[in-house]
Amino acid sequence: MAWRLLVSDGAVQPLDPGHAASFLKTKPQGAYTTTRTVDGASCLLLWERHLARLAQSLHIMRKKAIDQRALTKLVNPSLYAGLEEALARRSDEEELVVTVLACNKDEGPLQISVHITGLVPASTVPAQVSVMGPSRETPLAKSSQWVRTRQVLEQCMPKSTAEVILSNDGRHLLEGLVTNFFVVLSTVGEGSRCVVQTAALGNGVLPGTVRQLVIEICSEKNIPVLEGSPSWDERYLWKEAFVTSSVRLIQPVSEIQMPMPWNASFDPAQWNPNHWDTLSLKAPGSVTKILQKEVLARAKYHGSYVSNLIPGVDLGESVGRKLLAFEMQRRACKSRICCKEARLVVKAYSVPRTFSFTLLAAPTKS
Repeated sequence: MAWRLLVSDGAVQPLDPGHAASFLKTKPQGAYTTTRTVDGASCLLLWERHLARLAQSLHIMRKKAIDQRALTKLVNPSLYAGLEEALARRSDEEELVVTVLACNKDEGPLQISVHITGLVPASTVPAQVSVMGPSRETPLAKSSQWVRTRQVLEQCMPKSTAEVILSNDGRHLLEGLVTNFFVVLSTVGEGSRCVVQTAALGNGVLPGTVRQLVIEICSEKNIPVLEGSPSWDERYLWKEAFVTSSVRLIQPVSEIQMPMPWNASFDPAQWNPNHWDTLSLKAPGSVTKILQKEVLARAKYHGSYVSNLIPGVDLGESVGRKLLAFEMQRRACKSRICCKEARLVVKAYSVPRTFSFTLLAAPTKS
Protein backbone atom coordinates (compact mmCIF):
# COMPACT_ATOMS: atom_id res chain seq x y z
CA MET A 1 0.00 0.00 0.00
CA ALA A 2 1.35 3.42 -0.99
CA TRP A 3 2.23 5.73 1.87
CA ARG A 4 3.39 9.33 2.15
CA LEU A 5 4.30 11.54 5.06
CA LEU A 6 4.94 15.22 5.67
CA VAL A 7 7.04 16.88 8.36
CA SER A 8 6.67 20.61 8.96
CA ASP A 9 9.20 22.40 11.18
CA GLY A 10 10.14 19.13 12.90
CA ALA A 11 6.63 17.75 13.50
CA VAL A 12 5.17 14.78 11.61
CA GLN A 13 1.76 15.79 10.24
CA PRO A 14 -1.18 13.42 10.85
CA LEU A 15 -2.81 13.67 7.40
CA ASP A 16 -1.73 12.19 4.07
CA PRO A 17 -0.09 15.09 2.16
CA GLY A 18 -0.72 13.55 -1.26
CA HIS A 19 1.93 13.25 -3.94
CA ALA A 20 4.97 15.52 -3.79
CA ALA A 21 3.70 17.68 -6.66
CA SER A 22 0.36 18.19 -4.89
CA PHE A 23 2.10 19.09 -1.64
CA LEU A 24 4.33 21.65 -3.41
CA LYS A 25 1.30 23.33 -5.01
CA THR A 26 -0.45 23.82 -1.67
CA LYS A 27 2.50 25.59 -0.04
CA PRO A 28 3.69 29.17 -0.60
CA GLN A 29 6.28 29.52 -3.35
CA GLY A 30 9.72 28.42 -2.22
CA ALA A 31 12.90 26.59 -3.14
CA TYR A 32 12.88 22.82 -3.12
CA THR A 33 15.03 19.82 -3.91
CA THR A 34 14.36 16.11 -4.32
CA THR A 35 16.61 13.09 -3.85
CA ARG A 36 16.27 9.40 -3.03
CA THR A 37 17.89 6.58 -1.11
CA VAL A 38 19.59 3.41 -2.34
CA ASP A 39 20.77 0.14 -0.77
CA GLY A 40 17.70 -0.49 1.36
CA ALA A 41 17.20 3.15 2.40
CA SER A 42 20.68 3.24 3.91
CA CYS A 43 22.19 6.01 1.75
CA LEU A 44 20.71 9.38 0.73
CA LEU A 45 22.15 10.24 -2.68
CA LEU A 46 24.16 13.45 -3.18
CA TRP A 47 22.70 14.97 -0.02
CA GLU A 48 25.31 17.70 0.52
CA ARG A 49 25.02 18.77 -3.10
CA HIS A 50 21.25 18.99 -2.78
CA LEU A 51 21.61 21.23 0.27
CA ALA A 52 24.05 23.43 -1.66
CA ARG A 53 21.60 23.72 -4.56
CA LEU A 54 18.76 24.51 -2.14
CA ALA A 55 20.85 27.32 -0.64
CA GLN A 56 21.65 28.62 -4.13
CA SER A 57 17.97 28.59 -5.14
CA LEU A 58 17.02 30.50 -1.99
CA HIS A 59 19.75 33.05 -2.71
CA ILE A 60 18.40 33.67 -6.22
CA MET A 61 14.75 33.81 -5.17
CA ARG A 62 15.18 35.91 -2.02
CA LYS A 63 18.10 37.99 -3.34
CA LYS A 64 19.76 37.30 -0.01
CA ALA A 65 22.48 34.73 0.68
CA ILE A 66 21.97 31.98 3.21
CA ASP A 67 24.83 30.02 4.73
CA GLN A 68 24.60 26.31 3.91
CA ARG A 69 25.50 25.32 7.47
CA ALA A 70 22.69 27.49 8.80
CA LEU A 71 20.30 25.97 6.27
CA THR A 72 21.37 22.47 7.29
CA LYS A 73 20.52 23.25 10.92
CA LEU A 74 17.06 24.38 9.82
CA VAL A 75 16.46 21.29 7.69
CA ASN A 76 17.83 18.65 10.07
CA PRO A 77 14.99 18.49 12.66
CA SER A 78 12.38 17.81 9.96
CA LEU A 79 14.68 15.46 8.08
CA TYR A 80 15.44 13.46 11.26
CA ALA A 81 11.77 13.14 12.17
CA GLY A 82 10.78 12.24 8.62
CA LEU A 83 13.44 9.59 8.13
CA GLU A 84 12.68 7.92 11.47
CA GLU A 85 8.98 7.69 10.62
CA ALA A 86 9.67 6.61 7.03
CA LEU A 87 12.02 3.82 8.09
CA ALA A 88 9.28 2.47 10.34
CA ARG A 89 6.73 2.53 7.51
CA ARG A 90 8.75 1.28 4.53
CA SER A 91 8.61 -2.30 3.31
CA ASP A 92 11.81 -4.26 2.74
CA GLU A 93 11.86 -3.64 -1.01
CA GLU A 94 11.21 0.11 -0.80
CA GLU A 95 13.60 3.03 -1.14
CA LEU A 96 12.67 6.56 -0.05
CA VAL A 97 12.09 9.69 -2.13
CA VAL A 98 12.78 12.82 -0.06
CA THR A 99 11.59 16.31 -1.06
CA VAL A 100 12.62 19.34 1.00
CA LEU A 101 10.80 22.68 0.60
CA ALA A 102 12.07 25.93 2.13
CA CYS A 103 9.70 28.88 1.92
CA ASN A 104 8.88 32.02 3.83
CA LYS A 105 5.53 33.74 3.77
CA ASP A 106 5.45 37.56 3.89
CA GLU A 107 9.24 37.74 4.33
CA GLY A 108 9.03 35.86 7.62
CA PRO A 109 11.42 33.15 8.84
CA LEU A 110 12.07 30.16 6.62
CA GLN A 111 9.60 27.31 7.01
CA ILE A 112 10.96 23.83 6.30
CA SER A 113 8.78 20.98 5.06
CA VAL A 114 9.99 17.47 4.26
CA HIS A 115 7.86 15.14 2.14
CA ILE A 116 8.83 11.45 2.02
CA THR A 117 7.28 8.58 0.11
CA GLY A 118 8.19 5.00 -0.68
CA LEU A 119 9.67 3.95 -4.02
CA VAL A 120 9.93 0.40 -5.31
CA PRO A 121 12.88 0.56 -7.74
CA ALA A 122 12.11 -0.81 -11.19
CA SER A 123 14.39 -1.62 -14.07
CA THR A 124 15.20 1.44 -16.16
CA VAL A 125 12.98 1.42 -19.26
CA PRO A 126 13.99 3.57 -22.26
CA ALA A 127 11.80 6.66 -22.50
CA GLN A 128 9.96 8.39 -25.31
CA VAL A 129 10.18 12.18 -25.06
CA SER A 130 8.35 15.00 -26.84
CA VAL A 131 9.62 18.52 -27.52
CA MET A 132 6.91 20.98 -26.49
CA GLY A 133 8.53 24.10 -24.88
CA PRO A 134 8.91 26.79 -23.62
CA SER A 135 11.72 27.16 -21.05
CA ARG A 136 11.18 28.01 -17.39
CA GLU A 137 11.41 31.63 -16.19
CA THR A 138 13.99 31.18 -13.42
CA PRO A 139 15.99 28.11 -14.50
CA LEU A 140 18.91 28.59 -12.09
CA ALA A 141 16.57 28.33 -9.07
CA LYS A 142 14.52 25.21 -8.37
CA SER A 143 11.26 26.95 -7.46
CA SER A 144 8.00 25.27 -6.47
CA GLN A 145 6.24 27.73 -8.83
CA TRP A 146 7.53 25.63 -11.72
CA VAL A 147 5.42 22.70 -10.45
CA ARG A 148 2.31 24.83 -11.11
CA THR A 149 3.56 26.26 -14.42
CA ARG A 150 4.44 22.94 -16.01
CA GLN A 151 0.95 21.50 -15.41
CA VAL A 152 -0.27 22.69 -18.81
CA LEU A 153 2.44 20.77 -20.63
CA GLU A 154 1.92 17.66 -18.48
CA GLN A 155 -1.79 17.65 -19.30
CA CYS A 156 -1.39 17.91 -23.08
CA MET A 157 1.66 15.71 -23.70
CA PRO A 158 1.06 12.43 -25.59
CA LYS A 159 0.18 9.42 -23.44
CA SER A 160 3.25 7.50 -24.61
CA THR A 161 5.56 10.36 -23.58
CA ALA A 162 7.58 9.92 -20.39
CA GLU A 163 9.05 13.43 -20.40
CA VAL A 164 8.62 16.77 -22.16
CA ILE A 165 11.76 18.45 -23.52
CA LEU A 166 11.64 22.24 -23.50
CA SER A 167 12.55 24.44 -26.46
CA ASN A 168 11.89 28.10 -27.22
CA ASP A 169 12.30 27.86 -30.99
CA GLY A 170 11.73 24.25 -32.04
CA ARG A 171 15.42 23.83 -32.87
CA HIS A 172 17.47 24.09 -29.70
CA LEU A 173 16.62 21.50 -27.04
CA LEU A 174 17.07 22.66 -23.45
CA GLU A 175 15.93 20.35 -20.63
CA GLY A 176 13.02 18.25 -19.43
CA LEU A 177 10.24 19.28 -17.07
CA VAL A 178 12.00 17.44 -14.22
CA THR A 179 15.21 16.29 -15.93
CA ASN A 180 18.30 17.47 -17.77
CA PHE A 181 18.64 16.30 -21.38
CA PHE A 182 21.78 14.87 -23.03
CA VAL A 183 22.69 13.56 -26.47
CA VAL A 184 25.70 11.50 -27.52
CA LEU A 185 26.83 12.51 -30.99
CA SER A 186 29.54 11.40 -33.37
CA THR A 187 31.86 14.05 -34.73
CA VAL A 188 32.53 13.94 -38.46
CA GLY A 189 35.88 13.97 -40.22
CA GLU A 190 39.21 12.40 -39.43
CA GLY A 191 39.57 11.02 -35.91
CA SER A 192 35.82 11.02 -35.26
CA ARG A 193 34.73 10.21 -31.71
CA CYS A 194 31.72 10.40 -29.41
CA VAL A 195 30.86 13.67 -27.70
CA VAL A 196 28.33 14.14 -24.89
CA GLN A 197 26.27 17.31 -25.32
CA THR A 198 23.84 19.09 -23.01
CA ALA A 199 22.50 22.63 -22.79
CA ALA A 200 24.70 25.10 -20.91
CA LEU A 201 23.40 26.82 -17.79
CA GLY A 202 23.53 30.06 -19.78
CA ASN A 203 21.00 28.58 -22.22
CA GLY A 204 18.43 28.59 -19.41
CA VAL A 205 18.45 25.18 -17.71
CA LEU A 206 18.44 23.99 -14.11
CA PRO A 207 21.87 23.09 -12.68
CA GLY A 208 20.85 19.52 -11.89
CA THR A 209 22.95 17.58 -9.40
CA VAL A 210 23.13 14.49 -11.62
CA ARG A 211 23.83 16.70 -14.67
CA GLN A 212 26.94 17.99 -12.93
CA LEU A 213 27.92 14.46 -11.93
CA VAL A 214 27.73 13.30 -15.56
CA ILE A 215 29.98 16.18 -16.66
CA GLU A 216 32.52 15.33 -13.95
CA ILE A 217 32.58 11.64 -14.88
CA CYS A 218 32.97 12.42 -18.59
CA SER A 219 35.92 14.68 -17.79
CA GLU A 220 37.63 11.95 -15.76
CA LYS A 221 37.05 9.35 -18.48
CA ASN A 222 38.24 11.66 -21.28
CA ILE A 223 34.81 11.75 -22.88
CA PRO A 224 34.47 15.21 -24.50
CA VAL A 225 31.55 17.31 -23.22
CA LEU A 226 29.96 20.09 -25.25
CA GLU A 227 27.84 22.50 -23.20
CA GLY A 228 25.40 24.08 -25.61
CA SER A 229 21.82 23.34 -26.62
CA PRO A 230 21.63 20.27 -28.89
CA SER A 231 20.27 21.37 -32.28
CA TRP A 232 17.46 19.43 -33.91
CA ASP A 233 19.01 20.36 -37.26
CA GLU A 234 22.03 18.18 -36.34
CA ARG A 235 20.06 15.17 -35.15
CA TYR A 236 21.63 13.05 -37.90
CA LEU A 237 24.78 13.09 -35.70
CA TRP A 238 22.98 11.84 -32.58
CA LYS A 239 23.69 8.23 -31.66
CA GLU A 240 22.23 8.14 -28.14
CA ALA A 241 20.21 10.33 -25.79
CA PHE A 242 19.31 10.21 -22.10
CA VAL A 243 17.72 12.28 -19.35
CA THR A 244 19.00 12.69 -15.80
CA SER A 245 17.39 13.38 -12.44
CA SER A 246 17.98 12.50 -8.80
CA VAL A 247 15.18 9.92 -8.83
CA ARG A 248 15.76 8.37 -12.27
CA LEU A 249 19.54 8.96 -12.24
CA ILE A 250 20.09 8.17 -15.95
CA GLN A 251 17.20 7.06 -18.15
CA PRO A 252 17.97 6.20 -21.81
CA VAL A 253 15.84 7.86 -24.50
CA SER A 254 14.65 5.63 -27.34
CA GLU A 255 12.54 8.14 -29.25
CA ILE A 256 12.34 11.93 -29.60
CA GLN A 257 9.22 13.54 -31.09
CA MET A 258 9.22 17.04 -32.58
CA PRO A 259 5.85 18.65 -33.49
CA MET A 260 5.61 19.75 -37.11
CA PRO A 261 5.17 22.62 -37.70
CA TRP A 262 6.55 24.13 -34.50
CA ASN A 263 3.89 25.67 -32.26
CA ALA A 264 5.39 29.13 -31.80
CA SER A 265 2.37 30.36 -29.82
CA PHE A 266 2.77 27.59 -27.21
CA ASP A 267 -1.00 27.19 -27.27
CA PRO A 268 -1.76 23.72 -25.85
CA ALA A 269 -4.88 23.49 -28.01
CA GLN A 270 -2.68 23.56 -31.12
CA TRP A 271 -0.60 20.49 -30.23
CA ASN A 272 -1.60 17.82 -32.75
CA PRO A 273 -0.34 14.34 -31.82
CA ASN A 274 -0.75 13.20 -35.46
CA HIS A 275 1.99 15.48 -36.76
CA TRP A 276 5.35 14.59 -35.26
CA ASP A 277 8.82 14.24 -36.71
CA THR A 278 10.27 11.21 -34.90
CA LEU A 279 13.89 10.26 -34.25
CA SER A 280 14.57 6.72 -33.01
CA LEU A 281 17.79 5.96 -31.12
CA LYS A 282 19.54 2.94 -29.66
CA ALA A 283 18.67 2.77 -25.98
CA PRO A 284 20.73 2.32 -24.01
CA GLY A 285 23.81 2.96 -26.12
CA SER A 286 27.35 2.09 -25.09
CA VAL A 287 28.18 5.52 -23.65
CA THR A 288 24.89 5.65 -21.74
CA LYS A 289 25.61 2.24 -20.18
CA ILE A 290 29.01 3.41 -18.95
CA LEU A 291 27.54 6.56 -17.45
CA GLN A 292 24.65 4.68 -15.79
CA LYS A 293 27.08 2.50 -13.87
CA GLU A 294 29.42 5.34 -12.95
CA VAL A 295 26.68 7.77 -11.89
CA LEU A 296 25.15 5.30 -9.43
CA ALA A 297 28.53 4.55 -7.86
CA ARG A 298 29.49 8.23 -7.67
CA ALA A 299 26.09 9.33 -6.34
CA LYS A 300 26.49 6.83 -3.49
CA TYR A 301 30.05 7.98 -2.83
CA HIS A 302 28.84 11.58 -2.49
CA GLY A 303 25.77 10.48 -0.54
CA SER A 304 25.08 10.53 3.19
CA TYR A 305 24.44 7.45 5.31
CA VAL A 306 21.03 7.56 6.95
CA SER A 307 22.70 6.14 10.07
CA ASN A 308 24.76 9.34 10.21
CA LEU A 309 21.76 11.60 9.60
CA ILE A 310 19.58 10.18 12.39
CA PRO A 311 21.13 10.43 15.88
CA GLY A 312 21.23 7.09 17.68
CA VAL A 313 20.07 4.94 14.78
CA ASP A 314 20.55 1.20 15.44
CA LEU A 315 22.68 -0.58 12.83
CA GLY A 316 21.31 -3.93 13.92
CA GLU A 317 22.50 -6.45 16.52
CA SER A 318 24.32 -8.81 14.13
CA VAL A 319 26.18 -6.01 12.39
CA GLY A 320 27.00 -4.35 15.69
CA ARG A 321 28.44 -7.57 17.14
CA LYS A 322 30.63 -8.19 14.10
CA LEU A 323 31.92 -4.62 14.17
CA LEU A 324 32.72 -4.92 17.88
CA ALA A 325 34.59 -8.19 17.31
CA PHE A 326 36.53 -6.62 14.47
CA GLU A 327 37.46 -3.60 16.60
CA MET A 328 38.66 -5.83 19.46
CA GLN A 329 40.77 -7.82 17.02
CA ARG A 330 42.24 -4.59 15.67
CA ARG A 331 43.25 -3.36 19.12
CA ALA A 332 44.82 -6.72 20.03
CA CYS A 333 46.91 -6.73 16.88
CA LYS A 334 50.27 -4.97 17.10
CA SER A 335 50.58 -4.37 13.39
CA ARG A 336 48.41 -2.16 11.23
CA ILE A 337 45.20 -3.67 9.87
CA CYS A 338 45.37 -4.51 6.23
CA CYS A 339 43.55 -1.71 4.38
CA LYS A 340 41.99 -4.23 2.01
CA GLU A 341 40.50 -6.22 4.91
CA ALA A 342 39.11 -3.09 6.54
CA ARG A 343 37.50 -1.93 3.31
CA LEU A 344 35.87 -5.33 2.87
CA VAL A 345 34.31 -5.07 6.32
CA VAL A 346 33.12 -1.54 5.57
CA LYS A 347 31.56 -2.71 2.31
CA ALA A 348 29.95 -5.79 3.83
CA TYR A 349 28.28 -4.06 6.75
CA SER A 350 27.53 -0.61 5.29
CA VAL A 351 29.49 1.15 8.03
CA PRO A 352 29.29 4.96 8.03
CA ARG A 353 32.36 6.60 6.51
CA THR A 354 33.32 8.14 9.85
CA PHE A 355 33.76 4.63 11.29
CA SER A 356 35.64 3.33 8.26
CA PHE A 357 38.10 6.21 8.62
CA THR A 358 38.76 5.12 12.22
CA LEU A 359 39.54 1.60 11.05
CA LEU A 360 41.93 2.73 8.34
CA ALA A 361 43.70 5.16 10.63
CA ALA A 362 45.13 2.46 12.91
CA PRO A 363 48.77 2.94 14.05
CA THR A 364 51.38 1.91 11.50
CA LYS A 365 53.79 -0.91 12.15
CA SER A 366 57.07 0.27 13.64
